[in-house]
Amino acid sequence: MRWTIQGILIICAVCPVINVLVSAASCDPLYPSHVFYNRIPKAGSSTLKNLAHLVAKHSDNLTHVSSRNFRDRGWFAFEEEKGNAQRIVGVFEAAATSKVIYDQHVRYIDFRAHGLNQPVYINMVREPTERVTSSYYFARFGGNSHREQIRAALGEQADWNINQCVEAGIQCKSHKTLSSQMSLMTEFFCGHHPDCQQMDSKALERAKSNLEKEFLLVGLTEEFSASLTLLERLLPDFFMDARKRMAAQGPKNINRIKPEPLTEVNRRRLLAMGTDEALYSFARDLFHSRILTCLGRQYAPKREISSFDSSLHEATNEG
Repeated sequence: MRWTIQGILIICAVCPVINVLVSAASCDPLYPSHVFYNRIPKAGSSTLKNLAHLVAKHSDNLTHVSSRNFRDRGWFAFEEEKGNAQRIVGVFEAAATSKVIYDQHVRYIDFRAHGLNQPVYINMVREPTERVTSSYYFARFGGNSHREQIRAALGEQADWNINQCVEAGIQCKSHKTLSSQMSLMTEFFCGHHPDCQQMDSKALERAKSNLEKEFLLVGLTEEFSASLTLLERLLPDFFMDARKRMAAQGPKNINRIKPEPLTEVNRRRLLAMGTDEALYSFARDLFHSRILTCLGRQYAPKREISSFDSSLHEATNEG
């Protein structure tokens, strides 16, 4: 086991497995055994997932496990959360290598509440209306779209662009989905505490607290390159040369058509539907502070038109 204290690398071959304490302010690398990427849909997570796979493929002591279960995104009662936590610990322990990175579309899980070691958490967030717009069009036109099922359910509304849906309000059959999607990032950071059953101010504050205290890094899709730079620095065993591999492979799961962007009026209407605007603003401020502290002003905050956006201003992912 290796960890860094005040810049000094400590190596211990006989130390017991412990919970790795993370800090949203630290710039020192960590060398944990287990990393959990509870990836938020439509935030470029397929690209980061594939980068993790490539790094693991070229490592003798790293395994990447990607869950194909897309149905565990909801709120769990205590015993349900415990069962899921135990299942994930089983995935870590069953791996052939001592280091494992696991990803799944799932809310934050408090492993310590169930007497289990907490893995090191990472995630990515995206400007909420861009994420929801991406989700709207990806479901209809993406590489793994469900267009026929959507057409059967929505009829002619399957061909509506997102502005038509927002302007129609509750007359749009996808309106309820859009509304719930505007708090999805808050759900993913809030987790399964009783406060997280309804997305209100209490859920938002708990989500912010978890984001700041329980996640080693929450990067930004809009500043993907800078996010990778930080991941390379903070988790070298898991993201070594990630930027080089990103340049070689490019983005994944990009929408097939160029979607109609939201009007400013409709963007504001969407933002008013949920809590994710406040959550994203909080995450962005933390990220920018971390960038300036760890990487300096050459990585000063700026909106990045990355390779994600080269064809249709979309960074997309499965599920």
